[in-house]
Amino acid sequence: MKSIFDVKKVHLIGVGGISMSSIAQILLSRGIAVSGSDQAASPLTEQLEKNGAIINIGHAKQNIKDPDIVIYTGAVGNDNPEMIAAKDKAIPIIPRTVALNDILQLHQKIIAISGTHGKSTTTSIATHIMRHQEGEISYLIGAQLDETKRAYHLTDSPLITVEACEYQANFLHLYPTTIVVNNIEPEHIDYYKSIEQLIDTFRTFAKHLPADGHLVINADDANANLLRDHQACQVTTFAIDQPANYRATNIRMSAEHTTTFDLLIDGNHVMTIEQSLIGKFNVYNTLAAITACHLNGASLKGIPSLMKCFVNSERRFENIGDIYAAREKNIYNVSSKDLVDVICKTGKTAHYVGKLKHIPQALKTVVDEQSLIIMMGAGSIDAFARKMVDSNQS
Repeated sequence: MKSIFDVKKVHLIGVGGISMSSIAQILLSRGIAVSGSDQAASPLTEQLEKNGAIINIGHAKQNIKDPDIVIYTGAVGNDNPEMIAAKDKAIPIIPRTVALNDILQLHQKIIAISGTHGKSTTTSIATHIMRHQEGEISYLIGAQLDETKRAYHLTDSPLITVEACEYQANFLHLYPTTIVVNNIEPEHIDYYKSIEQLIDTFRTFAKHLPADGHLVINADDANANLLRDHQACQVTTFAIDQPANYRATNIRMSAEHTTTFDLLIDGNHVMTIEQSLIGKFNVYNTLAAITACHLNGASLKGIPSLMKCFVNSERRFENIGDIYAAREKNIYNVSSKDLVDVICKTGKTAHYVGKLKHIPQALKTVVDEQSLIIMMGAGSIDAFARKMVDSNQS
């Protein structure tokens, strides 16, 4: 088998994830029969069924019929009954990112966005810029793009943007032509035993670039900066605090929740950008996207107007890291209450509620009409937040 497009039937274990469902939709669009399973139904699995996929809720060995290949997500272990059944039947099994790379290799220019934080936002900005300058490009994002309400799009365009995740070194299956490294911080500690191991994995990923490729790194991030002198390709930097090829200065944040900054390229002022994205971290995300896009042929001229109208992808406001990710085991036996206790010991105010259903009543004691409520978490918090807003409006 040369690629996932060379088969007639594919089964995906964990098909309800945003990336896996995108792969499934692309396979369906190519006339390939798709089946899949996940622990719970969702709008993504329901849409797959409408488009012709056979979806099983729950994992069971009988879900494996006679696919030509099985694709699995990183959340699936070797003890999964469908993984066992596929091995017993000698069906080829590949991880999600191998399938992802098959899609990427249909294109000549591949912009991969990596880093501990900011991947979805940066990929969305880069996609937004290139779509409006180059036409209907391909993209694969870990969240739905606001302007299309889709996390994926496959076209005959020579260019594709993709979110490249470091979880379990998954991005080592990808071979881009441009790699952005936003930042490197301790993450996925069930897999990476040290920050040095994590940095080395990013370094290996960067070495996948061809000699005429582009490595784009955040010069303000000490760990990302360690990759600068270890590559044979062109290295381009972006930053706010340190000297860099692309730099943001004179950052201003308004009461209307906009951020404005001046863009300097090689020390020369080229434009002022205003965006409806809050915080310094989002200036980094925008800088990273602009740098990658400019290196791949985007014109600087239209970028200010594009950033002024950009709306971030769903569920993306700020990601400052998790105690443990939704797919990982709670190996340190930590809880939200432990986090609240630590915050209170620093002299700051925090409250532990315990159950989602008690949140609305608890909020009434701490917010007013001028409050901005931010809900963060994995799993059901997104659906709960939307339900709470709907209840309040009704």
